[in-house]
Amino acid sequence: MITDIVRTRRTTQEDEPCAAFHIVNPKSADWQSLVPAVTKYFDVEPVPLQQWLQTLDSFVNATEEDLRNKPALKILDFFKAIAMADEPGPWTETTRTQKASKTLRQLKAIDVVLMDNWMNQWNF
Repeated sequence: MITDIVRTRRTTQEDEPCAAFHIVNPKSADWQSLVPAVTKYFDVEPVPLQQWLQTLDSFVNATEEDLRNKPALKILDFFKAIAMADEPGPWTETTRTQKASKTLRQLKAIDVVLMDNWMNQWNF
């Protein structure tokens, strides 16, 4: 993608000297479709997002140990924003990047095979 963008910038830089490119997959995946790849590596029972957020919210004065055991507490507001969003992500504008990168345009949404591969590579 970066190579695509650099090549595109050679022809667009004069007309648009300052341009930002968000390298984010423009295709979103349904979380439910990815759960099997996660539960293959973790003995967990998936719960609805709202239930998970309520559980995290119950940690009023999180201790250092709480933060180690539940690192999501550190970015709880981020997860709350996701839960309140009208649409699934990405929330980053990728129109310019897709125009500049054939690779990004051709990306597919993350699927269970790719997620399983990542879980394996990350040694979970």
